[in-house]
Amino acid sequence: MGQLLSTGAKIHTVSIPTAAPGPTGTEGDELWRVLRPLIEKKSWDKVHAIILEQQLAIIALTEDHPTGNHLTPLQVALLHHFPVFIVKSLLELCPAAATMKDFQSEMRTPLHDLMVSSKTAPSYLDGALLRTFIDANPSCLLVGDVNGSLPLHTALECRIGTALIHALIQSCPMAARKKTTMGKLPLHFAAEVTTLSAARLR
Repeated sequence: MGQLLSTGAKIHTVSIPTAAPGPTGTEGDELWRVLRPLIEKKSWDKVHAIILEQQLAIIALTEDHPTGNHLTPLQVALLHHFPVFIVKSLLELCPAAATMKDFQSEMRTPLHDLMVSSKTAPSYLDGALLRTFIDANPSCLLVGDVNGSLPLHTALECRIGTALIHALIQSCPMAARKKTTMGKLPLHFAAEVTTLSAARLR
């Protein structure tokens, strides 16, 4: 098992990888054939056991998606609302997956996707899941999408709960001072779509 990356509040500058096709062929296809029915049945303990047994194969694994993306196991996990303990294991295996952007026009990271999907599945994103990302790779809080929006901007735009907004700010205070490509601070998003006190973002 890889070591969990935990650097506290210190944020490192990193080069951001982009999700790309992984190895195709018998091994990857067979692994998905085993995993898909377990995912559909929500047999999470069995899914987790396979992840732990097939670590190297899991890291290299991708799945084709109708959008044209090649989803990483972490993206698949979030799409299917895997439990936090499995997401944690995936991030321990590959912390860089937290900053990996997709091929879609928005160029979002998994954390951006979590914020957006919370509009249709509000109960999935909670403090434990957010903390799992922050502990594994705090740099994910400073990765912008195609518009320069950090997860904090997107969280505010998607009306994420106040407690999660505060957790994002406390974990990465500098994010509150970052502008999008349109020159918008998180404060502007807060004023537009939430009742969050402006003083919290100053």
